[in-house]
Amino acid sequence: MKPRKLYRAARISGWTAIILGFGLLGFVASIAVSAGQITYEGTLPTSSRSAGPNEMVISAVTTISNPGIYSLQGFRVNLHLLTSNGTLVAYGSSNTTVLGARSTSQVPIEVLADLSSPAAGLLITTNATLVVQAWVNATYAGLFPVALQLHEDYPWGAPFVQPQYAFGVATQEANGSVSLPISMSYQNWFPVPEYGTFDLGVLSVNGSNCGGGKISTPFPVAQGQAFSGSTDLTLRSGCDFHGGKLQVHYSGLLLSLELPSVVVP
Repeated sequence: MKPRKLYRAARISGWTAIILGFGLLGFVASIAVSAGQITYEGTLPTSSRSAGPNEMVISAVTTISNPGIYSLQGFRVNLHLLTSNGTLVAYGSSNTTVLGARSTSQVPIEVLADLSSPAAGLLITTNATLVVQAWVNATYAGLFPVALQLHEDYPWGAPFVQPQYAFGVATQEANGSVSLPISMSYQNWFPVPEYGTFDLGVLSVNGSNCGGGKISTPFPVAQGQAFSGSTDLTLRSGCDFHGGKLQVHYSGLLLSLELPSVVVP
């Protein structure tokens, strides 16, 4: 090839490389600008339900907005709920999903709390400020990994705040059993109305079953509302219940759990 043609080919190759380079830079810049527009908010719990004995599923929703020109693939949220001192009480994640370009989506998340653990068990009867930790992982434009992290406080409302029990005077029935009047009260600060039945069982000091009874909520107890009810516990004759334990199991619309036991005077 003649020198002049070689020079011309070199110039064309050089300009092609420059154009491709600027194109690549423009592509990367557009990705950077688009990725910088992604917003992520709202991982606060919205409702709860039982998943089994002493297991509570806490549902949350996160809103992700992608106003950019590229899709967000493999989007997944991992969520932890912690006490103010950092103790983990619940954890879970969302399903993996795809968020298209120029779109906003609400992604549901479910986390599981084992209420048999001391820290999570406090969620039954104690209002608390929980710490929500969320991690988002995804791939943007099919090439670049995206990782976001969010910390925020969440005021947890317990379903059975300050449960109180008052025992009456036991009386002997004609059939030989013992009738023990009892009343209970509490406040519901759970996010949704809840109603159901309390199964009350009495154990003697030695752990034998003395008997029990039931108290039902005849209406949904809304958030912030108080409930009180009473019944007569039917106990076996000769079963020494004084100093024993009252065990309380609740089964309702959304929840099924054990409340803390109390000593029978």
